[in-house]
Amino acid sequence: MKKAVTTLLGLGTLGVGIIGLIVPNLLARALGVKVTESSHLLMRAIGIRDFVFGFNILYNRNQPKQAAGWVTGLGVVVLADTAGRLAMVQKSGPTPAKLAQVGQSALIALACFFVGRRLAREDFQQEQVYQKEKITESGTGNEQNS
Repeated sequence: MKKAVTTLLGLGTLGVGIIGLIVPNLLARALGVKVTESSHLLMRAIGIRDFVFGFNILYNRNQPKQAAGWVTGLGVVVLADTAGRLAMVQKSGPTPAKLAQVGQSALIALACFFVGRRLAREDFQQEQVYQKEKITESGTGNEQNS
């Protein structure tokens, strides 16, 4: 289940990254950003960022500790995006659509933190099992040498 969620998160982030790189105006409209030359560059930068995060989440999905780092890092940048959106809403006046975008962004950040924590816990549990097996094997080896 965790691997499927990690894969889905990686693919989604990679997809957003590719859209930001190839069709930055589409990403700008989807994010509720006015399409200008500066927003075009910003969307490409977001595309590069999300491409890197998505790729690394997918690449490390079989290594919970590394994947946890990338997923949690994604949560941090999405939380920063949320703060930026909230500042824009305060500046331009709240509307239901803008508040929904802030809420959506906050939920994505929370999901990233939750998945990252679960992956880190999985890695910790795997390490504990490995250590117990190692102790058991060394204890068994000592008995054979006696």
